[in-house]
Amino acid sequence: MMTSSSENTGWSSEHVIINNDLHATSVRMYLTTLPIIENTQAVAASIAELGVEYVAIDYAYLSAKLFEEFRRSGLLIGAWTVNNEKDIRRISAMGVDFITSDRPDLLRELLE
Repeated sequence: MMTSSSENTGWSSEHVIINNDLHATSVRMYLTTLPIIENTQAVAASIAELGVEYVAIDYAYLSAKLFEEFRRSGLLIGAWTVNNEKDIRRISAMGVDFITSDRPDLLRELLE
């Protein structure tokens, strides 16, 4: 099930909540294409208040500061779509919980 969070929160249609468990009573993942964020603490807290377990974000927007705020809010973090060595190393070094890539061969090589 995919639901635009704008229905309940007023956020833009670029914010998508994904829940693959049709019987679940809470949101499990928040997938976003957030622009550069000024108030990372408020964003992380707002997402956590939705009952989200995971945040999946375009790696280009995942700064160390935003990563720290997501963690402080108790969120697990994934980055997508990370396809080159430099970015895979940077995102991996942050300690994300998952990485989505079009280059699973390179991802496996670098993470083994």
